[in-house]
Amino acid sequence: MEDKLSKCPNCHETTIGKISRTTYFCRNCYVEIVYKKGRICVCKHNEDGRMIDNIRFKKFVY
Repeated sequence: MEDKLSKCPNCHETTIGKISRTTYFCRNCYVEIVYKKGRICVCKHNEDGRMIDNIRFKKFVY
């Protein structure tokens, strides 16, 4: 897999926007996705921007 995500690992929608080279944001379920070295970290945030949950994936299959 290249350094680009096409689906959200949380909701499986294609509403992904790119924030930086390794960070993406899903407009459907409002999670931040960090993809580095084959690992994916999904971060959920509350209304004021604080992180409330952090989920790590070692392998992600589309």
